[in-house]
Amino acid sequence: MTELNPRIRKNLPLLPPKRMFYNKEKEFLEDRMRSLNEYLKLLISIHEVVEHPSLQKFLEIDTNFNPNYEYESIQSANSLPNLSVQLPK
Repeated sequence: MTELNPRIRKNLPLLPPKRMFYNKEKEFLEDRMRSLNEYLKLLISIHEVVEHPSLQKFLEIDTNFNPNYEYESIQSANSLPNLSVQLPK
């Protein structure tokens, strides 16, 4: 994300710290997971960052998504035709 405006890049939150040793302790992992979650929430709250192609690719954001598209409803299992298969004897 080096292409971001320098003012925005300068104000990005810092990644939560890592550990070289004892990094598999349950308490550390839970704390890091919470911190990473907060970090991502902060990132996606910045319009210029969430619009960046690198972050969209990382988060697997579908840039072709159209919220105004009328999607067809999925038929319930009860309304599907009854198909049977004849097994050879």
